[in-house]
Amino acid sequence: MRGIFSLFLIVFISSVGRSQQLVPADGAVITMTSILLEVPEVVGANLYAYHIQASNGTIIERSDDNHVLHVDGLSFGESYTWKVDALDEKGAVVHTYSQSFRIATSSLVDPEQNRFPVFYYEGKKKTNGLLLLDYNRVAINSDGIPVWFMPELERIEGRRLRDVKLTSRGTITYLDIFNCEEMSLDGTSIWNTPSTGAFSGDTSDYYHHEFTRLSNGNYMVLAKQYVSSDLVINGKQIEKLPLSIIIEYSPKGEVIWSWSSNRYVKDSDILQVGQKVGMGNTFGHMNSFYFDEPTGILYAGFRDLNCILAIEKESGNVIQSYGDKIPSDTSTQAIGFFRKQHAPIPVAGGRLLLFNNNDRKKPSSVQIISEVTPKNPNSEILWEFTCDFDTLRPAESPRMGNALPLEDEHVLVNMGKAARIFEVNPEKQVIWQCLPEKWNENTQAWQPQPNYRVFHTSSLYPYYHTISLRVKKIHISNEGSENDRYTIQAYYKPRKRKKSKLINFEIESGKSVDFELVKLFNRKLRSKTVFVEVRSKSNPDLVVKRSYRIR
Repeated sequence: MRGIFSLFLIVFISSVGRSQQLVPADGAVITMTSILLEVPEVVGANLYAYHIQASNGTIIERSDDNHVLHVDGLSFGESYTWKVDALDEKGAVVHTYSQSFRIATSSLVDPEQNRFPVFYYEGKKKTNGLLLLDYNRVAINSDGIPVWFMPELERIEGRRLRDVKLTSRGTITYLDIFNCEEMSLDGTSIWNTPSTGAFSGDTSDYYHHEFTRLSNGNYMVLAKQYVSSDLVINGKQIEKLPLSIIIEYSPKGEVIWSWSSNRYVKDSDILQVGQKVGMGNTFGHMNSFYFDEPTGILYAGFRDLNCILAIEKESGNVIQSYGDKIPSDTSTQAIGFFRKQHAPIPVAGGRLLLFNNNDRKKPSSVQIISEVTPKNPNSEILWEFTCDFDTLRPAESPRMGNALPLEDEHVLVNMGKAARIFEVNPEKQVIWQCLPEKWNENTQAWQPQPNYRVFHTSSLYPYYHTISLRVKKIHISNEGSENDRYTIQAYYKPRKRKKSKLINFEIESGKSVDFELVKLFNRKLRSKTVFVEVRSKSNPDLVVKRSYRIR
């Protein structure tokens, strides 16, 4: 690079701790075969040549104009050395990075102990991406091949984990009865629920079924609350009544908001329905919630009441109930539509998608029902697919399960106890199905492996971007697997924070855009240090900052 735009890189620190370092770190032990290789930017480099060699002799060679490369198809249990040559416009090497890492292995991804056979239906277009299976503790690709497993950590050993999900910032959340945690893909703990038992009166609030990190950085979880009671059921006084409670925590562990099931269920309902609440289970068995952040509506599902509530989060008021009713609820919407349901989730067009477990010995189904609006005063079943399409697995699932919307109105279905996962299109054609299995040493046979919840993601890196200097331009690359929106600003004096205008823009996955520094400032560049920061809208925690000195 020549003239006044001959620049060199200055060390920077990202607000989320992302710095100019080699990833994976030298000597790192990771648990994924789909990785992002990242080296520090070399100002003046036109091309990065990647050379990756496994201990078994396999070599991968790639070239890219960016200092980040997504690599798939590595192997568990292998060690790798990798080298990156940064080349200038003439093809000369201006800098070289070289180090190594190892990919661990586990019984979780051992094909002789756990397998995930996938069956395709010819001529059907499938949705790509990864599935996270909570009881299996793995992510598999569309061919049923594991690409990540949860590190085998002492803090989770022997515990049944539920609701394993990938967040927008590429971290993992999960829950067990005693704890909810956010961790990095390599198992580093980021956040845990407080051990105060503020609602249960014990050391834990007995978390169950659902745990979600919100876009504002808070965390929402389903837990148990115990309150004093004067109820007498079957001649026995219930001194402590267990309620379901949805709690929103701040990153500091403070309770920001909560909603208890006693906002809907009255003591008179419990007495009339006659459920045994002394067993420790909550009345109605709330087993899911989904917070629709754009509308502020929270959907809560009560399995044993065959009921889904739409709750206005700001007020805590129930604005609609779908399904069967408790005695104090006199509304009439969606009565008899579904039974023992799981995981309602709103989809476009004022609709609710859910997994209808149904009564025992009756086929389960996937439903889309209409929501009640001023223009549509009555809910109806708009679409339903019954899960009795073959005999490879039972058509009924009395417990667990969920359904997720995919692109093109396709639906991902996890049948829970039936140990079947499949994708179905709007025409009710099954695209593929996966039948997870676990080897049983006692019977010396493969047995079905259920999962409570299955989560879909386009990759382990849905939102990830980089920036680099290209002569007079700032080059922004969307290295994530999802389209994303960004803001870019530049400024001269970090203390005074005098910034350029804020520019909003979008980049499709795998694409990039350039911004001329002169246009960012709308004036002639001064001979001083230039600071640039680019923020992701979908992953607000990801703020990439660079500083460059103009000579």
